[in-house]
Amino acid sequence: MPGGSASLSSFRIMAALLVGLLCCLPGVFAEIDSVFRSRPDLYPPALTIEHSVPGKVTPGYIFVGPYEAANSGPYIYDNEGVRHFRFPIELLSLTPSQNLVWSGWGSSGPGNAHGMHVCKYKGEDHLCFFQGAQQNGYCRGHGVIMDNRYRTVKTVVPGGGMASSDMHEFLPINDGKTALLTVYQQRQFDMSLWNVKTGMGWLMESIFQEVDVETNEVLFEWKSLDHVDPTVSYTYPGHTDTSGTGLDPRSPWDYFHINSIDKNQEGDYLISSRHTSAIYKFPARMGQ
Repeated sequence: MPGGSASLSSFRIMAALLVGLLCCLPGVFAEIDSVFRSRPDLYPPALTIEHSVPGKVTPGYIFVGPYEAANSGPYIYDNEGVRHFRFPIELLSLTPSQNLVWSGWGSSGPGNAHGMHVCKYKGEDHLCFFQGAQQNGYCRGHGVIMDNRYRTVKTVVPGGGMASSDMHEFLPINDGKTALLTVYQQRQFDMSLWNVKTGMGWLMESIFQEVDVETNEVLFEWKSLDHVDPTVSYTYPGHTDTSGTGLDPRSPWDYFHINSIDKNQEGDYLISSRHTSAIYKFPARMGQ
């Protein structure tokens, strides 16, 4: 039919134009794979910036910690990248794929890495981050301090008999002499008020410490149950995928969920809580 022939001819013309366009573009990749001669075991995630305004981007590096990826760990990328074309054709656009600078997978320790940042330790810049095993809404692990050759020079753990810290905060302060860190600790608690069970159930207590980096001595400790009643929580047992049911120690009710800690020049601590939707400020004398 004439109409069908015209449509077929138009399709062939469009296909020929598309093939010609592809042949003229030397940098076309359907999938970007990186192979590193010094680390053939490494398959880093591809970091692509969808929108960038170069004039407003400060030169430097991008720190990421892929969450439960095949190659979990701390990664550093540049913020310049190499531009590639992306397909299908209707999504044709130039997007920068960032160049990998360093990966800590397999060398910095097992598990996920969180919160990598530049910190001061003994008067010099270092890399600091938390590394550990992912749990449901929290982690079990320790703080890591690396020098400018990516060597671990110090690991930091809680004091006072607590086995491990949590991912939400690891912040060396005072030139790296002390560090702020979070701890998530299961506690038995009467859950009758929330109709979870009659009598004792399980609750997750949020704790933070300021510790001496060299000795792990606890300089300050704060526990949520000593200051914040669970009745003020906005997240009830079993209501989210990370809130916990409160029925057993494997699923304690996370009523507080500490998110971050900071300390100002006056010595006051600031902490944020996700599940009470609040920020708390208090002086160091309120601790233990």
